[in-house]
Amino acid sequence: MRKLIWIVAFGITAISALAPAYAEIRVSKEDATKPYLFDVTKKDPAIRKALTALFKGEKLPDWTAEILSGGNYVAGTQRVVEAPIAGAFVYDACMPHDCFDNRLEILITADKTRAFGLLKEDGKSRFLGKPDQDVGAILKSVQPQ
Repeated sequence: MRKLIWIVAFGITAISALAPAYAEIRVSKEDATKPYLFDVTKKDPAIRKALTALFKGEKLPDWTAEILSGGNYVAGTQRVVEAPIAGAFVYDACMPHDCFDNRLEILITADKTRAFGLLKEDGKSRFLGKPDQDVGAILKSVQPQ
């Protein structure tokens, strides 16, 4: 019996150790009272600067240029990250008429100095801005599958 208890305890401990560190991701729901991405890119120079740095040197689809120019794209409202990186902001943008396969999830740090992205283009996703594990997990959690 003792051996069985030890095996069960060891198994539970091993499974717990394998669980990802980002299992507790919490991001607020979209809220129509929060600003949209196209609003903040016009009104907040710090966010505009962070996005400009994120996009610089990246090979991006044409529609993403519209994010900084205020042109034609679809955007959601700001969501606030509650865990594991409290205070960061998440936005989404997508190509008109094809949001499912051509979209960009964006995380702006709480101090608005850095931006990271998860670009889904023609069904394939890739990160922008070299996010760490927590940021990558947050971006994956908010991108529709």
